[in-house]
Amino acid sequence: DEMYDFFILSRQSQEVLQALLEAVPLEEWVVALKGAEPELVKVVQTAIPKRQAQQMESIKRRQGPVPLSRIEQVRKDIMAVVRDMAANGEITLQLFREQTVE
Repeated sequence: DEMYDFFILSRQSQEVLQALLEAVPLEEWVVALKGAEPELVKVVQTAIPKRQAQQMESIKRRQGPVPLSRIEQVRKDIMAVVRDMAANGEITLQLFREQTVE
């Protein structure tokens, strides 16, 4: 399970992130990204359309503080979706940063 740490999302391609962003509601992403590494937050925000990024920002403002236990649960839920999508061949995960060539 450690292999599927939430931070591995920062290593994924735009295509993978976009598929995950479609599969998981924006509200959950907002919770999951609270207190996350800045690199991960930036990668997720660049993977979504500007309108959705603005929507995320307004959800974040409305939400206010969130208990850490809820953040951890939502991250686990997202990673379960990641595992399922990878197992079904819907996405190809990069578990470590590797140079790719087109």
